[in-house]
Amino acid sequence: MRQILSLLTIYFLLVTQCFAATGVPNSQHWEYASFGGAGAFPMVISDNFTADKVYAIPDVNAPYVSTNKGELWSSLSTVGAVNSGFKPTQVAAFVQSKTTATLMYALDSTTTGGLSKSTDGGQTWAKVASFGNAKGGQSIAIDKDDDNSVYVASFSTLMKSTDGGTNWTNL
Repeated sequence: MRQILSLLTIYFLLVTQCFAATGVPNSQHWEYASFGGAGAFPMVISDNFTADKVYAIPDVNAPYVSTNKGELWSSLSTVGAVNSGFKPTQVAAFVQSKTTATLMYALDSTTTGGLSKSTDGGQTWAKVASFGNAKGGQSIAIDKDDDNSVYVASFSTLMKSTDGGTNWTNL
């Protein structure tokens, strides 16, 4: 229960920061974002390098991106991101590097726990790992000082890669 409340608090803080940046007085005015057909949105991520860019990760649809502070949204599945290495309807976690604007990882929520990597800002993706017995990924992080150090947590395992996702060690 405490984890759920923590996640909801983080989600609320991220969303209010996004709306505060749009100049809405006191962040008290909310508008329907018109995503169209997705379920819940458990993850909202501000781009680390572009102030107007925001990613919204739904639970049952492809991730969405807005380049104008949430005024208009496009599905990553419609802007060229889908290929053989990326399953956009199964994203459990999504992260962007804090030092390289174009480096992103997406973790699928299937039982194979696959990890896909983009080096061009999400336009194309390549699957870099399958975790097999990890039983689906839940969260991912990139070391703030080293883009090659990546961490993945699943239901039962915590793993680390020091080579950008090619090789993994259980922690």
